[in-house]
Amino acid sequence: MMMQPLNDELLTVPGVMRLLKVNRNTVQEWLLDPALPRLYVGKSQQPRILNSDLQKYLRNRSRNWASYF
Repeated sequence: MMMQPLNDELLTVPGVMRLLKVNRNTVQEWLLDPALPRLYVGKSQQPRILNSDLQKYLRNRSRNWASYF
């Protein structure tokens, strides 16, 4: 497994929402997809997504857009 650069930002759900200007339902839908890497932190198990993983996921999703209907 390749390590991510240290400056790769770890995003919260609200962080993803602000970055991409999407609503919470959109991010929650993406989190249902096991293809989106994420980790859970703290006792509340809040999901976090590396910005680089999010970008890769969205690039792949845009290339295969027809399979998401």
